[in-house]
Amino acid sequence: MEIGMLHLHNLLRWVILILLIISIAKAYTGWKQSRVFNDGDRRIWLFTLIASHVMLIVGIYQSLIGRYGMLKTTLPEGESVMSSKFFRFFWVEHRNSHQQWYC
Repeated sequence: MEIGMLHLHNLLRWVILILLIISIAKAYTGWKQSRVFNDGDRRIWLFTLIASHVMLIVGIYQSLIGRYGMLKTTLPEGESVMSSKFFRFFWVEHRNSHQQWYC
C-alpha cells in the first residue's frame, strides 16, 4: 500500500501542474476577453482543488504513518535525524521545501 501511495503522491504532482497551467490559461483568457466563466471553467478549478487536497492528505499520511513515517519508524541506535541523509531529507528537508512555497 505504501508504494501505491508514493506513486499516487508522485503522479498527482504532474496532474496538479497540468491542471494549474490549464486553470491559469483559462482565467487569463477569460479576464482579457471580459467573458463570464462557465461551468466548464469552474469544473477545471474544482478538479485542481481536489487533486491538490488529495496530494496534501497523502503526503501527511506518508510523513506520519507511511513506510518511513515519524510515528512508525525509529531511528537506528546512536543515529540522529540530521546525521542520516535519508531521514534528514524525508523528515526535515522535504517538508521545509514545501513550506518555502507557502510563505
